[in-house]
Amino acid sequence: MKTVVGISLGSGAQDFEFEARFLGKRFHVRRIGANHSVSRAEKLLKHWENNADAIGMGLAKDAYSVGEQRFVEKESARLFAAIKRVPVTTGGRLGDILQEWALRH
Repeated sequence: MKTVVGISLGSGAQDFEFEARFLGKRFHVRRIGANHSVSRAEKLLKHWENNADAIGMGLAKDAYSVGEQRFVEKESARLFAAIKRVPVTTGGRLGDILQEWALRH
C-alpha cells in the first residue's frame, strides 16, 4: 500500500485519513495540519519523508508570476529543501493552469 501525506500550514482541526483504491492500487491518504507554524510543518515533512511515498503541501504557494518574472516563496523553498527522498508538491502549478482555463472558458 502506498502512503500519501498532505502537510498543511492550516489548522490541525481539519485533519483526516482514509484508504482508497486508485488505478488498481491501494492508498493510505492522510492530511496533517501544522497550525500555521512553518517550523512545525518542516518537522512534519522531515518525519513523513521516511514514512510516505509522496507528500503534498497545503496552503503553501511555491511560486508566483508578475508579468514575465517568476518569484519563489521563501517559506515554501525552505520547506521543499527539507525533503530529499520523496516527491513533494503544492499543486500550485496545476491550480494556476486550472484557474487560467476556468477564466478562458
